[in-house]
Amino acid sequence: VTGVVFVRNFWDFMFDTMTVSIWSIGSSSPLNIQHVLCADFDRAAFLHQAGIAPSECQRGVQPSLSRRSWLMGNLPLVGGCGVIAAVLFLLSFWQPYLVLGLLPLAGLLAWQWVGDWFWCKHQRLRFYEHHVEAETGFITRKHFHIAFSDIKKVVTTRYPKCGVGSLQLFAAGERIVAKKQAKEQGMMASGGGGVMPYGFRARFIDEVQALGEDVDAWLEREAGTLRQERALIRASRPDLANGLVVLLVGSVIVLPMVFLLPLSFPWLVFLVRAQSYRLETGRVVV
Repeated sequence: VTGVVFVRNFWDFMFDTMTVSIWSIGSSSPLNIQHVLCADFDRAAFLHQAGIAPSECQRGVQPSLSRRSWLMGNLPLVGGCGVIAAVLFLLSFWQPYLVLGLLPLAGLLAWQWVGDWFWCKHQRLRFYEHHVEAETGFITRKHFHIAFSDIKKVVTTRYPKCGVGSLQLFAAGERIVAKKQAKEQGMMASGGGGVMPYGFRARFIDEVQALGEDVDAWLEREAGTLRQERALIRASRPDLANGLVVLLVGSVIVLPMVFLLPLSFPWLVFLVRAQSYRLETGRVVV
């Protein structure tokens, strides 16, 4: 067992039930025990049997949602809506009714803001001596429990121009999901399905990169290894030429893409320059 998740949806809150989801290595899907009565279930004893013993909370992390962090965290959505809004505004000089297209865009952004606000209001992230707990969701509540010894990957994403970002922790084990879902998460996909590791994501975390370093230190402590000084062994970046060849060939095959080169080429350069690979003492940073 590499993780335990307690899930409660609208109906569970009505009937005081929950679903217990158990992650494990070698299983293509989690084991879901449904319709468990909360009053008859001893969570602490169950977690102890799963290898997650109770201990005192060492650190609690609250989300930090502001107008700036929200804009940076939803930059693709905001930027896309901004471009569409600009086009509609210019076209409205010839067709005035097109200005009404701004209303759905405003509604979409408002919906995203409300959803993120509710998400942050109900998000909890707590680090204990030997495990981590996280609560996410507001319609369907998920309560994750993962022992430090079962965490195999830490991903931090810092939003542009601010210290706020997201933290993803991945546990040992993988599950098979739909191919589309795997690709959306950037995971391996082939044939009719894809493979995704178990884990969770906490959003709008302040000083997320510093928190990621702290998590690395806790994992080293749990593994019984001494904290090492981070010495850079080698650093590298992706080759721009590879991506440029793919872009040019694609633009020749799909001829309309040639007209988008003034936009697609700077975007390609930005994506390549934003990536780096570092081999450090005791870890690899991508």
